[in-house]
Amino acid sequence: MKKTLLSILFCFLFYFNSNSQITLSHNVGDDVIQNNMYGCSWGGINWARTFKLENFNINTNEEFVIKSGKVGLFNSSNWGVYIQFNIYEIDDDFPDSFSENSLIGSSQSVHQFATTDQPHIVNVIFDNEVIVPASVKKILVEVKQLHSTASSAVAFCAGTQNDNDLSWFKSDSGGCPPFQEYKSTTEIGRPNARYYITVNGESKTILPFEIESENNCINSEIDFTLTNQSEIDTVIWNFDDPSSGVNNTSNSIDVVHQFSSPGIYNVTAEVLHTDGTNYTIPKEIEIFDAPIVNPLVQLKQCDNFDINGFSFFNLTEVNEEIITNSSSYTITYFETELQAQENNTPPIANFTAYENQTVSSDTVWARIENTNGCFRTSQIDLIVSTTKIPLTYTKEFYECDDGANTTDGIATFDFSQVTTEIENIFPAGQQLIIKYYQSEAEALAEMNAIPDANISNYQNTASPNQQEIYIRVDSALDNDCLGLGHHITLNVEAQPVANPVTITPECDNDRDGLFAFDTSNIKSTLLGSQTGMTVTYFDENGASLSSPLPNPFYTASQTITARVTNTSSQDSDGQCYAETTFDFVVNAVPIANPIAPLEQCDNDTDGIIAFDTSNIESTILGTQTGMVVKYFDENGTALPSPLPNPFTTASQTITVRIENPIYAVCYEETTVAFIVREKPVVKVFPEDIICMTSSPSKDISVENPNSNYTYTWTDENGTQIGTGETIPVNEGGMYSVIATSQFGCDSDKATITIIESEIATITQNDIEIVDDSDNNSIVINTANLGQGEYQFSLLDENLLTVYDYQNSPVFENLKGGIYTIEIRDKDDCGIAQEEVSVISYPKFITPNNDRINDVWTIKGFNATFYPSSTILIYNRFGKIMAELSAENPTWNGLYKGKPVPSNEYWFTVQLVDRNGNLKTRKGHFSLLRK
Repeated sequence: MKKTLLSILFCFLFYFNSNSQITLSHNVGDDVIQNNMYGCSWGGINWARTFKLENFNINTNEEFVIKSGKVGLFNSSNWGVYIQFNIYEIDDDFPDSFSENSLIGSSQSVHQFATTDQPHIVNVIFDNEVIVPASVKKILVEVKQLHSTASSAVAFCAGTQNDNDLSWFKSDSGGCPPFQEYKSTTEIGRPNARYYITVNGESKTILPFEIESENNCINSEIDFTLTNQSEIDTVIWNFDDPSSGVNNTSNSIDVVHQFSSPGIYNVTAEVLHTDGTNYTIPKEIEIFDAPIVNPLVQLKQCDNFDINGFSFFNLTEVNEEIITNSSSYTITYFETELQAQENNTPPIANFTAYENQTVSSDTVWARIENTNGCFRTSQIDLIVSTTKIPLTYTKEFYECDDGANTTDGIATFDFSQVTTEIENIFPAGQQLIIKYYQSEAEALAEMNAIPDANISNYQNTASPNQQEIYIRVDSALDNDCLGLGHHITLNVEAQPVANPVTITPECDNDRDGLFAFDTSNIKSTLLGSQTGMTVTYFDENGASLSSPLPNPFYTASQTITARVTNTSSQDSDGQCYAETTFDFVVNAVPIANPIAPLEQCDNDTDGIIAFDTSNIESTILGTQTGMVVKYFDENGTALPSPLPNPFTTASQTITVRIENPIYAVCYEETTVAFIVREKPVVKVFPEDIICMTSSPSKDISVENPNSNYTYTWTDENGTQIGTGETIPVNEGGMYSVIATSQFGCDSDKATITIIESEIATITQNDIEIVDDSDNNSIVINTANLGQGEYQFSLLDENLLTVYDYQNSPVFENLKGGIYTIEIRDKDDCGIAQEEVSVISYPKFITPNNDRINDVWTIKGFNATFYPSSTILIYNRFGKIMAELSAENPTWNGLYKGKPVPSNEYWFTVQLVDRNGNLKTRKGHFSLLRK
């Protein structure tokens, strides 16, 4: 019956008692060891223990609150190992009846990385406690190794040497049995696993009753009651308040008690349950004191402007009169005492401007509540009195708009004199509090009074142009209102506007320091559309000027002050005016001194020169300082100022403007000519020849001479040898010429090389002749011919060309005969000739008068070359057939006038040349007759 009742009342149960710490464990001791239980790659395995709660003195009317768990581990050496405790409700049919839907709660997942392979215990403090309900009899404590992305994330659950119940194992991975079902480690062949798995927490007893109470204030009765009253047989209350006498106890289920003093009381209710069970229900009660207040106060207010007996009250003004340190309390206001006590209707909302509901007087109540919610009430009597300040008392103040912004309608006022005047209205010696306010509402509420220090320096920022000031007079004795009303008006007079005047600066073109300015529009510009204003002028020394100003107005540079005055102004300090200044500016005109053209020769012929500009600006400015110097090219494009130095440009004339730095339109200009002078060009033939004679001479000249140039010639030693377009030279060498233009620009040097040459000089000693051979030849030794370059030609005795001019001094395959050698100078310095003899002997003759080989003669033989000779011809028998000489050099085949027969004939020759050299020759030839 008791168990059934507890189940029925479960929804009404509450915690009453907490037992000491309870640990659920089947292990004997805490020394964990490595067992023979296997692990699984990738994680996803579950180690578990089952626990019957009654075996650990946890009754069915107690909840078990699990706060931590422990598990033994070894070899959990991968970063991917995470574990989690899960608590399930199970029954006696476990594991067949196991369902993950029976999960009661879980711990957070915990990362487990062991730096050692040794078995160790991991203690997991649960972030959120797991509460096992009172109705649960048996639980499964599961330690899950969560799935990992690393195959090496393998962990092993350590055990103890002994235990008193089974260990359970389940895998969530198909390759690691048992898959998705719990089996005991004995069933899978690991009876010695003996997992070290424990949880720790506390049990909490559930009671069927609870004390309820309302209001903990000393000045109120407190209602006490019990829950589940239908199950109560009897009850005895004890309020732990002996000073209350017989009221300290009661037998009523619902009871009212008023405690005798503030403090802490341990209230108990001894309850007999209808099932016969006794319960002691405790509750600690703290009783708080209530505020100590003045139960009745008065608040007097002056009637407002309509004087009808109704006015507005700032109820907070009596807070300190009601209770000391009123800001430490919550004070609200109500129109009836009942409302103030029950606090179940909205309080007065406009408590700083509350209007009395009955003529001349009214009553409201204040509820004063401390931080513990305890309160008392106080009655506030509201009284409306008539002001004692005459309605005829009014003060008007006028001030010109002032401050940084003179058009915002705000000025500075001094109305401090009013205080003395108000004091004089009241009886002498009466203690008064006189305050000034910006509105009637603030004056009635006595809020935001103008500080006393400000009334002599007050600015009407809250009400531009015009502001009403309210005076409130209170008794300094009891704060009763004696006077209130609008008695001061502040008037802000608009300042005139002195519109800005701009006078165009002028240039002192005649440099006398004066200018005649047009003043015709100055006054109308100053006033704009304003009327009723006067305008006066003052020079920069403060001296008055005529108004209007003379036109034209001759003046040097000076600043004029113009004052525009409002003639209708009532400001006691003087009529409102505004001033402005304007400037007559006579600007000096700078002097741009002339500068000579800058000329340079274009030595690199690119048409551009890097000119030195270092003296340009100082030359143009002279002694002037502070001027603005600007440069413009010939197209009017601005150039840098100062000009770059060097300034690289082609020929152009730039404009230089010297400006007054104060007024740029005052300027003078000059020009600077940058002239790039053309570099002369001179050309000569690179080479020429001089023929070295007894008096050699050669004219050398420039090509296409320019009449505007002069020419200077130098030899290879740099010595000047002449001027002019053409000069003579008498020897070879290198000669240079430079052309100079009329602007003094020099050309590059042009050089001509004069090569010496001469007619050849040749003698017989320079000639080597090979004759009387199969290849007769002439070879000329060129070593001694001369300094020219020569060509060689060969003419026969009839001056017919055998070899035309050639560079080779060798002539071959020559017939015998007299030849003329011609040696021609390639540079036309002349032709040298030398006659030579090439000897050859005929091998046969045919004397038949056909003029071909009719005679035997020695070719190349004459008296010139061989002045002495002996030539004999013999027959086969040695008989002399003929004797020849230079005068008779031929034999026609006759002997004593008669032809000799065909046969072989012999000859002997002795030739003596002009140098006495003997040349001998013996031979034979055939005489053939046909």
